Amino acid sequence: MNLEQRIKSSLQVFYVVIAVLAFASCEQQQPDCLISYDELKVMMEDETVMQNINIVDIRPREAWIEGFIEGSINIPFDTFIDHDHNLIDDGTALTSIMIDKDRTLIFYGSENEDVELFAHQAATLGYTDVHCYVGGIEDWKQHGDFLVITYSGFKAWHDAFCPFDDGENYLIDVNTKRIYIENGHIPGAINIVSNYFVTKYGQEASDITLEEVVLDKNAKVVFYCYIET
Repeated sequence: MNLEQRIKSSLQVFYVVIAVLAFASCEQQQPDCLISYDELKVMMEDETVMQNINIVDIRPREAWIEGFIEGSINIPFDTFIDHDHNLIDDGTALTSIMIDKDRTLIFYGSENEDVELFAHQAATLGYTDVHCYVGGIEDWKQHGDFLVITYSGFKAWHDAFCPFDDGENYLIDVNTKRIYIENGHIPGAINIVSNYFVTKYGQEASDITLEEVVLDKNAKVVFYCYIET
């Protein structure tokens, strides 16, 4: 075997060893760093636990404003990592917001690969408790959970689909009938009184139910209510 062949053989062994070590490392980290829907819900329902947790949505801003997991902060992937998978400005997009590197960070998006890369880079910056929500926003919706929408996201949706006659988009006002009539309501909204208002204020239930109005359970339904300030 000549020198060139020996070098090639050594490199092949080197690459195999590196691949095995990388695979083993991922296998060891997965039980700790990956979060399921059920695990995330348990955390979110505990106010004490959530005091030390930040949920980070890494999707583009335009996707975030259309609907996000309650309480999440938006740090878009392309403001943190460039096309070559390197940090942008030493990771300022994350470090300028998340000052405490010992807080628990849970990242989610729409692509698992992007989330895992984002989490890996966060760990290289010294964040000590980093996790990925497996499945991200699509998994969240498949479990039938709700999303929060910003005003700008709502306004764009409302302007595009009002008067909501396509059978795929609905706006529901869950206030009492008195508030719906006397205080006014957003154009196109259907009044279906929330059970919360029925039990708290002794209001009568609506003449119609959500099931009677929204026949397609894959339709987009936006709810709102009146909040005193």
